[in-house]
Amino acid sequence: MLLRSFVIALVLVAPVALWQWRRIRARRSEATDGRPAESHAGAATGRPEPDPASLEAVVARIAELATLTSVGDVVSIEVPADATVDGRPLPPSVSDPIVADALAREGFELLRRGTGPEGTASASVFECRRR
Repeated sequence: MLLRSFVIALVLVAPVALWQWRRIRARRSEATDGRPAESHAGAATGRPEPDPASLEAVVARIAELATLTSVGDVVSIEVPADATVDGRPLPPSVSDPIVADALAREGFELLRRGTGPEGTASASVFECRRR
């Protein structure tokens, strides 16, 4: 009985496992087609730089500022009005909490959040201090 159940499970799961395995191999071969491999230090990721209007770029900038600032430094982060995630536009009601969370995770204390001046490309401006 146990052997029969195992064979049935193997027949049901094997095609999906094989498909996933091929999919992972294809992605790995795409990632290493002549570009430098990703290092643990993060020096050469082999990925293109994110679009400056993307939320990924804003979060990456926050992580960069965390390494460049010391305790007590005040920084200003601007979120573009046309912020995107994977090329799709993102409203400020979604992007602002994500940026606030990224700031808190990187050790910044939010001092003030406001909107950018009229005629600028920033929807929100976050002023924060390094903890």
